[in-house]
Amino acid sequence: MRPLLESFCFTFADATKKVAYEGSLEVVRVAPVQAITAMAFIIIALAGARLFLKSYFTASLLLAAAGTQVWRFLSEKLRVVMRGKARKISAYQVMALLTAPYAAVVLLFPRGQTEAPEIAAGLSLFWNSAVLLFSHASWLAIFLITGRSMVNGSTLSFFVRADRI
Repeated sequence: MRPLLESFCFTFADATKKVAYEGSLEVVRVAPVQAITAMAFIIIALAGARLFLKSYFTASLLLAAAGTQVWRFLSEKLRVVMRGKARKISAYQVMALLTAPYAAVVLLFPRGQTEAPEIAAGLSLFWNSAVLLFSHASWLAIFLITGRSMVNGSTLSFFVRADRI
């Protein structure tokens, strides 16, 4: 894959990046996994949205769930991941393989007749104050729970410049 990705490589020049402290690859050209993931997920999201709007709800769910997790499995081969000496795949890859078929549980339920989705009706629900308050409260709770790194830390300091007094 090197010739294919050579012209798109990224370099990271920050010791707090995982690629630097986990893989000792600071200022080394590495595969642009984040950018490729972003593009893959955008394509999957657009295809899933199209299927959803055409009333193929099951196919939309299966594409979104399986597509993102299969990409996660494949992209881990491009990342710096501690697999240990005996392991060929990472814990993230195992989780992706277990999650990919998870959405198939929807196939167990009977499918009834459904109406085609109405985007305008769905968007109008966003302006409901209860929906807005719930989504903001959920965002705040998620931020407070997961917003603090367990690996990196930082300090903040201020000083008065003597030449500006």
